Amino acid sequence: MPTTRVSLFEPITKLVPLTSAKTPLRVLLVVPEVSPYATVGGVSRVAAHLAKELVNLGHDVRIFMPKYGFVDEEKYPLEMVVEGTDQFDLRGDRIPSPSPAHLDHA
Repeated sequence: MPTTRVSLFEPITKLVPLTSAKTPLRVLLVVPEVSPYATVGGVSRVAAHLAKELVNLGHDVRIFMPKYGFVDEEKYPLEMVVEGTDQFDLRGDRIPSPSPAHLDHA
């Protein structure tokens, strides 16, 4: 089996091209933060730039991140996409979702 040597300084797109004339990719980025909504470290800027470049290449990109309390919802209106998703702990046991009444008193 032939081996391919790649330098750390060569772009990974030499091995895995990000564009395809036939079918655009459907990409879900799951990140802890994304600029400008939540910016604590460099991950937020990388996620934002990666998403933008993938869209520029013709791909369908969605970003999933936690809804932190410090996201400015007046400046960045949010849209509920999925409500009442299941959550699991590290053992795989289901964590009950809080009831709407519980959320009103938070």
